[in-house]
Amino acid sequence: MADARRHYGPMRQALAGAMFNTALQIGGGLGLAVLSTVAATAGDDVLAGYRAAFLTAAGISLAGLLTVLAGIRSPRNLNG
Repeated sequence: MADARRHYGPMRQALAGAMFNTALQIGGGLGLAVLSTVAATAGDDVLAGYRAAFLTAAGISLAGLLTVLAGIRSPRNLNG
């Protein structure tokens, strides 16, 4: 969050913070809804539902990790 605030002037920091908090709230709610639906529809066994939800969460996390790794840029050399 500190890095995100650096790019905004003092007048826009409140807007950036509100957008960040909104994204966290919506992401958490949407994630819970998706994983609850996966767990409920995975079968009659409760543990099978938990397993399916856990594997779904792991897959989403892996996709996020790959997205972040693909977007990382090497720092520019300012000395040369």
